[in-house]
Amino acid sequence: MNLFTPSIIFLPFLLGACANSPSQLLSSEYAESCHLAERSNDLNSAEKQCYLALVNTESSNNPKLRSLRLYKLGKIRLQLAKFHDSELLIKESLQIEESLGSTPKTIGSRLIDLSSSLAEQGRWQEGATLLERLLPIAPQFSKLERTRIGQLLIQYSRQLKSLNQAELAKRFKATASIIVDNDTYFFRSVK
Repeated sequence: MNLFTPSIIFLPFLLGACANSPSQLLSSEYAESCHLAERSNDLNSAEKQCYLALVNTESSNNPKLRSLRLYKLGKIRLQLAKFHDSELLIKESLQIEESLGSTPKTIGSRLIDLSSSLAEQGRWQEGATLLERLLPIAPQFSKLERTRIGQLLIQYSRQLKSLNQAELAKRFKATASIIVDNDTYFFRSVK
């Protein structure tokens, strides 16, 4: 009996499993550098590291990892006021997460940041649609995250009122106070 036969059978599998490892390993290293640079408030360096982390996911067949890298780079670019770039990155991440059937909170986080990016571009109508999708899942977020959602709703409320969308503005404003003020907030339709 030849002891090397099983090794030959599994060799293609092992080679295939290792093919993406170097780029995924590099992606992880760059992602960690991105995280450290962001924590140090060196957003320009964070952007470069996050970009390299994203580039190193292209050869992998891991859409979840790609989505994570797209989202992180999008959030960094949002902080750098590169709103259009941020929008495109977060939108692509959102599409991946939706196609994967990810958790509502994962999708909701992207809706929050995408609506922030659209607000910064003065695209209130598009952002309002995203926020309406977010309202039913807002209870899943922490108090701090709900405070951010509430602030975003207030910001949108003011702009929508000036765009003659008084009903939606009123609903966003009322929902914002419920979300922020109540630790046991559960979505209910505010009319």
